Amino acid sequence: TQSTWAQKKVDPSPVYTWFQSNNNITIKINSRNINITEENINIITDNNRVIHIIIYIRDKLYQIHINLEKEIEKDSIIITECNKGIITINFNKLKTDEEWIDLGDELEGHGRFESCLNISRLFTTCIVEDIQPITHDTRLYTVRYPSNWNTAIPLGFHVYVQHPTEESINRPYTPVINQLNTNKDIERGIVYLMIKIYKTGLLTQHLENIQIGDGIKLSNCEGSLDKCRLRDCNNVVCLAAGTGFTPMVRVINYLLIRDHVECRSLKLLFFNKTESDILWRDELDDLTGSDFTFINILSSPSDDWIGLRGRVNRKLLIDHLPSVGDSDDLLIYICGPTPFTRRCLDLINDLGYSQSVIHAFT
Repeated sequence: TQSTWAQKKVDPSPVYTWFQSNNNITIKINSRNINITEENINIITDNNRVIHIIIYIRDKLYQIHINLEKEIEKDSIIITECNKGIITINFNKLKTDEEWIDLGDELEGHGRFESCLNISRLFTTCIVEDIQPITHDTRLYTVRYPSNWNTAIPLGFHVYVQHPTEESINRPYTPVINQLNTNKDIERGIVYLMIKIYKTGLLTQHLENIQIGDGIKLSNCEGSLDKCRLRDCNNVVCLAAGTGFTPMVRVINYLLIRDHVECRSLKLLFFNKTESDILWRDELDDLTGSDFTFINILSSPSDDWIGLRGRVNRKLLIDHLPSVGDSDDLLIYICGPTPFTRRCLDLINDLGYSQSVIHAFT
């Protein structure tokens, strides 16, 4: 799944400097955005000589691409500071006590501060560490990036999975977490992918046969979700169909667990075909309370189903969305198959909601 915001914001361009000691090199970046966290920072190295630093800031990214003057020690890059917009990155010299005259040569794209949509998509081979069934046709894959990819996936961002032999075949997936109610910090280099297996899917036919220990090709992350806006909003409604639930996983976890505020209201309208298709139903039920409403809508339920039936429609949205007059402090997230997303957007627009309150993963 991918995402685009209707609302754009202007940020000043970040700047950086560097300095050295006998043993290491330090790059200090002023992102000029006090809300930056470590999950917004991705670092990739090639052959211990080329370094790529990508920082995601709202719907933009700042890029540092340098062919370093000298080699650095393998896997020595660490983020030592990320506080109030200041980012400090350290790595060890391969040869200690050797003075660097310059940091290195700037490569294509260096210094750019531009739309996240302009990011260059890179793929690397990762290792599948675990596979767990979620439903009869959906699995949770635990995947680890190689050590030269010091990466985390920002909330609401996605990665692409590429077919092992047909490079033109790739699909976007929004990483989740391994437990909905966890408060554990996001582990850098680890990605959890909740993937529905389609027997006729060009990519999922391959994924169905993957075993623990096998390689899988993943890209760097893309996206533009503004977590600050989510944090400051007190009324959030998620409209999800099928595996369109995956972007909502970390939204729900963030609002209810990591940044819980008593007065905030969160509602999930979850559309599926049958009861057996409902992902993490027990976990969602466990979180239900005064600040979280979880509603299932099934299009082909069993005869004894006592919940809502049908598909997304005007009456359903009128019943469960705040009134247009109360939408100043509202965010509506939408994700699912393309016809579902388009239908939701059409209905919400017809009801008079502002484009600025809608975030559609498409």
